[in-house]
Amino acid sequence: MKMSVSVEDPAVLASLYRWLAQDPRLGGQVAARLRPRRLPEASMGGVEVIDLIVSNAIALGSLAISYATWRRALGREPTVRFEHEGQALTVTACTPEEVRQTLETLLGQPPVEDDSKNDEQ
Repeated sequence: MKMSVSVEDPAVLASLYRWLAQDPRLGGQVAARLRPRRLPEASMGGVEVIDLIVSNAIALGSLAISYATWRRALGREPTVRFEHEGQALTVTACTPEEVRQTLETLLGQPPVEDDSKNDEQ
């Protein structure tokens, strides 16, 4: 699954890129690459985007956890836009579950069942 991430503030984008590149939870299941924005996208803010390749649904969950943890550590709420196949969503969620659900919606993935809720019954 391929997607791109954009943030208007280049320093915030660089922070997110470093975070994702260094997060051991992603363990090679999510590849991140910084690239220049194409011209039409440049009107939306910064000059670079992060291209992501997510290997599977489990890796998508790890990406959601990593993103939510980065956002809490950042201490502010930047506008972060995820894009996939011409569709885009701005992620405003803060919890890993909310982020995962937003990314699944963007990717057209069916929701992953949370087995921990079933274990409690």
